[in-house]
Parts: sequence; structure tokens; C-alpha cells
Amino acid sequence: MPKDKLDVDIAAWNWSHDSDSATVKGRVKNLTDRPLEGVRVTVTWKDRAGEYITHDDCFAEYDPLMPGHTSPFDVFSHYNPLMYQASVEAAYGTDSVRPLRGIIKWKPARFSHE
Repeated sequence: MPKDKLDVDIAAWNWSHDSDSATVKGRVKNLTDRPLEGVRVTVTWKDRAGEYITHDDCFAEYDPLMPGHTSPFDVFSHYNPLMYQASVEAAYGTDSVRPLRGIIKWKPARFSHE
């Protein structure tokens, strides 16, 4: 598979928060012609200046994620009032020794506190 071709895509996502938690909900899509196991979605939280705050992750609901299909995901974090932007990426693979394969797409979004 060419290096510039993505294996999965973050099909859609959004985030919200209350006084205790920040939640990212979305869908991840398998762009390959084979099932993908262990699709993990990671959310990285940054402040208004783009400084790292924290990150959290979850596995896609469907495992394996079949070719051409999408799976929902929900990532929950403790809310920090400094959270201003989030980025979402996905990777897949179940081998705990080797790094996860196929870092996917970074899609930032900002949340306005005004």
C-alpha cells in the first residue's frame, strides 16, 4: 500500500463537555479491503496557546472493523477548563511488542468558551 494512502479515516467527530468530563464522539472508517483489528482512537487536548494538556484513547466499538465499514467511538476525559482544542488520530494493530501501525489523520477542532 503506498505511504500516502490512508488505511482508516476519522469519518466524523465532535466534542463537548460538562463540569466534570470532556467527551469526543465520532466514527472511524476502514478504507482498506481487509478487516482491521484493534483500531484505537486517541484524542490529544491542548490549551488556547496549543500547549499539550493530556490525551486519552479508546478502541473502536467494532472489532474487527470490516472493509468499507465505519465504527462509532467515544473517548472520555476529565474536563480541564483550559481545554480549547482537540485533535483526533487513529491507529490499528494488536501486537503489544511492535508499535501500532497506520497512524491515520490528525483533525483538530476548537471549542469556543465565549
